[in-house]
Amino acid sequence: MRSVLAWFVAALAFALPLNAFGDSPTSVANVSIGHDGSGITRLTMRFSAAMVPLGQGDAPLTMACPVEGAGRWIDPQIYVWEFAKPLPAGLACLATLKDGLKDDKGAEVTGTRRFPVNSGGPAVLAMLPSVNNTIEEKQTFFVAANGAVDRASIASGAYCAVDGIGERIAVDVLPPTTAADILPKMASRWPTRNFLESAGLPQPLPASAKDRATALANVVALQCRRPLPPGRDMALVWGRSIRSPSGQIVGEDHRFDFSVRKEFSARLTCSRANANAGCDPIEAITVRVHRTGPAHRCDADPPANRRHRHRPQARSRLEPDDRIDQLCGTLSTLDHRQTRDAGRAP
Repeated sequence: MRSVLAWFVAALAFALPLNAFGDSPTSVANVSIGHDGSGITRLTMRFSAAMVPLGQGDAPLTMACPVEGAGRWIDPQIYVWEFAKPLPAGLACLATLKDGLKDDKGAEVTGTRRFPVNSGGPAVLAMLPSVNNTIEEKQTFFVAANGAVDRASIASGAYCAVDGIGERIAVDVLPPTTAADILPKMASRWPTRNFLESAGLPQPLPASAKDRATALANVVALQCRRPLPPGRDMALVWGRSIRSPSGQIVGEDHRFDFSVRKEFSARLTCSRANANAGCDPIEAITVRVHRTGPAHRCDADPPANRRHRHRPQARSRLEPDDRIDQLCGTLSTLDHRQTRDAGRAP
């Protein structure tokens, strides 16, 4: 009698469905968000069991989002939703499982049914000058974000950090029209073209002032509040508290490193008859300027009635600025005096 009862129980066990013994119902096992560096581009949803045969079937969800998109099954358990473009900062979307959704065995999907997709605070798409470049002491930075930015939050959340200086240097946010006024004048330069391309901005920039301002609406110009010390490493920090107008915050600090150009210095050399003599008025006067930058040249021009065949010249590697102009003026004065003294020589 007992053997018959045991056989009956075993047969009943094989006849019952698996979930009668506590097999887990089908649900969403994992949801992941994909980025491309400029924003969220996709949502991937993996179910705990096969949903469709060979990846073919209807969409399991609806997506409520201002940015359009489309989805597809990549295997029986994984569904991917691709947005038409990266989500801008401050955007909230919602993926919702369809009512009555069932797996390929006909069992209803249970568990969480709503999955928010939050694009977060404003992320930096590109910066001009680009990271790891040499910058000036009073450098202006152009920052292209992936959405609108609350300008007040930049003033309070961004800062400059200088190697060897323990305090944070606040930033000044320049007027909103700065980018639209300045960038078109620099559009022919490769760094500017690269900046616009990395930020996904049009090239060339629109000719209309209104259209140009619209295109550059998410480009912010800022400066460190005080001049940076020459020859130091520094970083512009896009702070965690920076937010979009809708209140979405960045959430973590992002650091962009640069090197401040070395301190300006110049050395004047010339030919002399002896160590105590003045410069030879016939030979060249050379100024060696120690600073990285485009070539700059100034001539120590003699008076119009100068009788010497050679013209002393100063050559330097430096971008034009007031100090070079002053240096050129000094050389010109020096050369005029040399010419005058040479004319009086017996």
